[in-house]
Amino acid sequence: MPVRFLVATIIGLSLSAGGQAQETSGGADASAVEIAQVRFTTVRDNSGGAWWRAEVEVRVNASGSGRARFADRVRVDLSLATEVTAAEEGFEFYRAGATAVALESGRWMYRFYLPPAIVRRDRLQGTPRFWLVDATVAGEAVPPSRQSVGPGFSNAAALQNFRSKLAQRAPSNDGVLRPEFLTLFANPADEEAPVMLLPAAFTSEP
Repeated sequence: MPVRFLVATIIGLSLSAGGQAQETSGGADASAVEIAQVRFTTVRDNSGGAWWRAEVEVRVNASGSGRARFADRVRVDLSLATEVTAAEEGFEFYRAGATAVALESGRWMYRFYLPPAIVRRDRLQGTPRFWLVDATVAGEAVPPSRQSVGPGFSNAAALQNFRSKLAQRAPSNDGVLRPEFLTLFANPADEEAPVMLLPAAFTSEP
């Protein structure tokens, strides 16, 4: 895989999607944040229902004290395609995002879930080949890495084609893939889970 070319392309596309970089008000900037790992597993709820979970590990490497130890408005967007025989062209596309109020230097987990009905319908299991994580800090794109892109992309053209297909087909599935704080798995006692902005607070007009 031409990794350098692919990662460079991700940088350009991420900046285009995220818009112009913004000031971080004295906090850690995007260079202090990295996508360390993405894991896919199946977890069960109290009634035995199987949910398909994506767990995105985010690390904040910020030094200093006060605001310098925090990255503000850290948003993580997960986009993925699951292989489904009955779906158009053999894939279903999903996307979801969540924005943390602020992350202190350390390790944090963003989790996303597909519900049991989708797991059963599409017989989902294991790790998908096509997925992508985009992240921003106060609107500034986090530098991509090999850990932020799935193994199915052989080159930059494949990644660009994925983004195009995602824009066309994911809207019909919006709301299906859910961030953890909008599921029954949300746990205020989980020290690895950030406090997220509520959708209304993030999108409402002042």
